[in-house]
Amino acid sequence: MGPLERNAEAIAESGLPAALVVVAGRNLKLKQRLEARSWPIPTFIYGFVRNMPDLMSAADILVTKAGPGTITEALNAGLPIILYSRLPGQEEGNVTYVTAEGAGIWAPNLVRWWPRCNSGFTSLKPGIKQPSPAGVWLARNLPAKLPAC
Repeated sequence: MGPLERNAEAIAESGLPAALVVVAGRNLKLKQRLEARSWPIPTFIYGFVRNMPDLMSAADILVTKAGPGTITEALNAGLPIILYSRLPGQEEGNVTYVTAEGAGIWAPNLVRWWPRCNSGFTSLKPGIKQPSPAGVWLARNLPAKLPAC
């Protein structure tokens, strides 16, 4: 089980008042595993999508790896970003950019996520929407329930 699946499972099982959207991309096996599960909260599983801007505009917060395409779309949507993973070398600069620009936070160890979320979301730059009350509640209550990456 990879970090996307582990984190989706942890969010869903945390008991938080949230809905979950998981985009598995072209990973058909992951999509099938996720679809086969019984989820305790409203959960929507997608493969590759062409309507990512629509999904992001409906979101309060984005939890993702540091891929440049997803980051660019989140920046265009003004969506706060929590980055939990990066590829060595090629995605390290993405993490630096997102955090330096105040567009999100770097949280590679989601167990210790809470202290960083608290300070990270209060310093988001203009143009990045503040998470909704549900998004803030999620950030404050989820960390202890998520696995380490």
